[in-house]
Amino acid sequence: MWPRHGPRGGLAGVLGLAAVCAMPLLASSNAAAAGATPVAISAEPLGGFRGRYPAEKVFGQLEWLGGLRISSSDPRFGGFSGLLSLRQGERLLAVSDRGNWFSARISQDADGTPLDVTEATMGPVLDKKGVSLDNRHRGDAEALTMTPDGGTIFVAFEQQHRVLAWDGAQSIPGGLARRVKAPAAIKTLDGNKGLEGLAASAADGPLKGALVGIAERDPQERPGNPGWIFGPGRETSFRLRQSDDFDVTDAAFLPGGDLLVLERRFNLRYGLGMRLRRIRGADLGRGGAIDASLVMEADLRHQIDNMEGLAVHQNAAGQTIITMISDDNQSVLQRTVLLRFRLIDAPQPGSMDGPDAVAPDAASTGAQPRAKP
Repeated sequence: MWPRHGPRGGLAGVLGLAAVCAMPLLASSNAAAAGATPVAISAEPLGGFRGRYPAEKVFGQLEWLGGLRISSSDPRFGGFSGLLSLRQGERLLAVSDRGNWFSARISQDADGTPLDVTEATMGPVLDKKGVSLDNRHRGDAEALTMTPDGGTIFVAFEQQHRVLAWDGAQSIPGGLARRVKAPAAIKTLDGNKGLEGLAASAADGPLKGALVGIAERDPQERPGNPGWIFGPGRETSFRLRQSDDFDVTDAAFLPGGDLLVLERRFNLRYGLGMRLRRIRGADLGRGGAIDASLVMEADLRHQIDNMEGLAVHQNAAGQTIITMISDDNQSVLQRTVLLRFRLIDAPQPGSMDGPDAVAPDAASTGAQPRAKP
């Protein structure tokens, strides 16, 4: 979600800038029992990613495929902070910071360009007792990930910092929630700046199926973002070096084992921005202070909003497709946009072998501790 206070302008600053820049179920038959219901959706194509230059297709190491502005009159709609891309991009599953699931079909062409959103449903996130988490204190979901085999879905929450898990599904998750043992240090994070990035590694890779969690910002404003690699019998901490006042909003593993990190910036000095950076898998496993290379950066000249959800999938041709969604804070001054790109990638020297092999990028941020506004 957006920062509520502090040097970057707070909620009032966000609204001001926007104004100026204007569950247990396993199948659809169980949806009603879990409170999931159909949602009427409107999806409008965005055209080019850089508004004034619709023919421009390449942005950093990404090729623009297309995007949609999604809207609905349903009061539950919006606030999406976590995203999964399923069935080679034909379905999406998102979670909102109001404690609701959103599942839909994405109509797409052969190269993955999103054309429409149909078959949409929404339902409350349910806890281990089957009680709805659809309130801002208990249900402030900020990150969503799934094991590569699709067996388990994980959600990280802030306000009450914790990670919950459900049985995997190709729509709204089934089964009752169960608590995941997470690092005790996440309890020290600020209420509104918890685990924003959460990614599940491959079981047969170097991280052995561990979860990787990254906080939005250090609670004491120290340089770098606190991060953890955790799972049964394992816990390692690291710090992601930061620059230019960006905060982490999501993370997802690439097919080769590198970690893609989505970041957002908002303040009166820089305005609104987003970027994607890439952590080499080999560096992630070592812990300590970690650098990341720049994949793409965008600002208000581009079709972005408050970008918070990130998903990665491979299409039938084996290409890596990146999908992002924005958190509109359920505000009439913001938008829910779905963006999709193809990763322009080539293996580089220094890669690891095996399922989590690394393909580092040539471009580097030269990241330094976060600049003060």
